[in-house]
Amino acid sequence: MEKELTTRERQAIKTREKLLEAGKEIFLENGFQKATITQIIKRANTGYGTATFILKIKMTF
Repeated sequence: MEKELTTRERQAIKTREKLLEAGKEIFLENGFQKATITQIIKRANTGYGTATFILKIKMTF
């Protein structure tokens, strides 16, 4: 039996998906080398507190 996700966990998943999609769009538009964390955060409409997470995402691309 799987545990139901908490509201916080669901929100974290939603934010991660927004950041991944925004990162993909920015990379395609500007190229990997010119993409910035600020552009991705703004596109995803998230706070700057997520910057550490985004750095990890960029490293996976």
